[in-house]
Parts: sequence; C-alpha cells; structure tokens
Amino acid sequence: MTERNSYILPLIKNNCNFYRHLLFLFFTCSIFSVKSQCIAAGPNSATVFVNDVSGGTVAWTNPNNGQTSNTIYAAASQALSILSSANTGYLKCSNFGFSLTNGVAICGIEVRVQRNSSGTGIGSSISDNGVYIVKNGSIAGTNHSSGTWPSSNTYITYGSSSDTWGTTWTAADINSSNFGVAVSAKLSAGLIGVSLSANVDHVSMTIYYDDTPLPIEIIEFKGESLNEKINLHWKTASEKENSYFEIEKKNNDTWTSFVQVKGSGNSSSEKEYSAYDENPQAVNYYRLKQVDHNGQFSYSNIIAITHSPKEFRMYPIPAGNILTLELMEGTEPFELYDGLLQKIEVPFEKGKLTKLDISGLPAGVYFIKIYSEGKDVVKKFVKQ
Repeated sequence: MTERNSYILPLIKNNCNFYRHLLFLFFTCSIFSVKSQCIAAGPNSATVFVNDVSGGTVAWTNPNNGQTSNTIYAAASQALSILSSANTGYLKCSNFGFSLTNGVAICGIEVRVQRNSSGTGIGSSISDNGVYIVKNGSIAGTNHSSGTWPSSNTYITYGSSSDTWGTTWTAADINSSNFGVAVSAKLSAGLIGVSLSANVDHVSMTIYYDDTPLPIEIIEFKGESLNEKINLHWKTASEKENSYFEIEKKNNDTWTSFVQVKGSGNSSSEKEYSAYDENPQAVNYYRLKQVDHNGQFSYSNIIAITHSPKEFRMYPIPAGNILTLELMEGTEPFELYDGLLQKIEVPFEKGKLTKLDISGLPAGVYFIKIYSEGKDVVKKFVKQ
C-alpha cells in the first residue's frame, strides 16, 4: 500500500462513520420534530341567525337567509347622507352542529362568509366593522376584520387551521349550540347620498383539531384583582398523570414561577384550583404551567390582569434598611409609629414609590398610617 492510500483509506472510513452518525442524527431529529396533523371537521353551516344590536345601529333583516347559498340574503340597509357612515349590528351565526370528542385539542377555526355590497357609488363603500368569534353565546376574541365587501357575491375566509381567535377552546365549547361567529359591517357614503346594503348569503365554519389524547384539559384560566392581591383560578375537565401546576408571572421578558399547586393525578370530573399573587403590579401577565409525573409539561394561554389596589402596599416585609410604599393618588402623607404608638420621623424619598430610610430604627414592630378615601388605613410591618 502506498503512503497516499494509507492516508486516504482511514479518511474515507472516518467520513463514512461521520455520515452514518449524521444520518442517525437527521432521522432522530426528524422523529422528535414531527407534529401530529390537525384533522378538519366541517365545513358546517350555521343554522341560527340573530341580529345583535351591540355592533351598531343598522339592523339585519331576515337574518336566517344566511343559512343557504341561494342569493336570498340577510341584509342590513341604510340611506346615508353625503360623507356619513353607520355600522350594522352583529349578525350572530351559531348552531353549527359540531360533535367533537371530549379531550381533543383545538388547533384553529376557519370561517367562510359569502357576502356582497349593493348601492355603492362614487366614493361609497361597505367594509368589515367587526368579525369576532362567539363563545358561550358571547362575542369574544380578536377582531378579524379584513377590508371592503365586493359587489359580486363572494366568499371570504377569516381565520385558519392554526388561528384560535385569541382565546382557548374545548370540544364542549365548539359543540355548544351557542358557539359561532358575529359579523358587523360599516356603511360609508361618498360625495353623494346613497342607500347602501350589506348582504350575507351563507356562513360556514371548519374546525381543525388534534385528537392525540391530552394529559389535561383546561377549560378556564382567569384572575381578578382583590384589594392587595390577585386571585387566580382555573378549572380542568379531565386530568391524566397530572403532578402539579405552577403559575408563572412575566417580569420584563422573563417568566418566573411564584406558586405551585398540586394536581389531581388522574381525573375525569371537573376540578377547580386557585392561588394568589401577593405582590401584583399595575398590569400583570400570567401563564399556567402543567407538569406530568414524568416531568413533561405544557403551558396555558397567557392572561393579563390589571390591578388597582384600594389600599396602599408596602414591601419588603420583614423590612431591612429601606421600606417602599405604593400610595394611591389622593392619599394623605403617611405617618410612622413604633410598637408603643409613638410617632417617628424618618428620612424618605417621595416619588411614584415612596422609599423610607429606616436603617436607624431598632428591630421591632412598627405601624404605617395613611388617610385614604375618607378613612384611616393602618398596616403593621416588622423591621429586622
């Protein structure tokens, strides 16, 4: 064997091993990156149509004409003066007749509306005012408005196979007779007075879902501000190997877990949970992390809760050298008392957050008093 061959053969062998490992990694990565495909249910047509006045002042007449594509319309018509406009009420379309299996994951919702405009002239138009999903009978989610209505009878698609319209869903939500979509149009006149009509011929919906069994089905996650705290609560319809929940809060761009709640393990009945955020800010973002017994986890949707405490807040407790006060607008200046209720003066820095320098105080119990909303409010803290 020549010196050249003694060099090349090991190189070929090593490269073969390299490519063998590369192929192994490729197929391994491919296996773990594959996602289950979402299945389509529908399209199903709405069978119940009503006029909801919350969208605007122009009512929909003959709303049930939106059931079938036959050029017989549900219509909202209005005579308008020069450069004026008016919004229609919501045409709420529901009872789509879905029957999804409990526990499936909803991937997306696609709505198709066949509609047209009539009476439009120079400078006048009809456009979307609001296109929302209807959940549990209420208009909800994000606005999917997308432009003007053509004069020809044309379908437009709202949403997609991966669009959940800004909210979370269960099979029960989709199967409900009061699940649907709400459409409102804006009628706009140009330089001449016109009589405009928004016409809807047919409304259908397709649901995309993943039937891979879920370890847990969360049917509600919400919160409310209660005095100095935020109460967070959630419900599950079913649980499988559910070890615990963590509530995470967003601080700047970082999510931090601040409370852990034990799960129910395995359950086929509705379970309710709650926890408190003892240190809320003005605006708070939360998400729910669910962890299985095997360590796998998943996240809920993100919720935002605003907080306006009726009383002042102070922290940290126990306090060190600095005590911070969050005071409401209209609050009288604070007063500081020791454990014998003797008034004490300390240096402080006033601003959005009032910072008290209590480094010179001995360890013990103290009280802060403010006057707010017509009453004295007193709170105790401990100086370390």
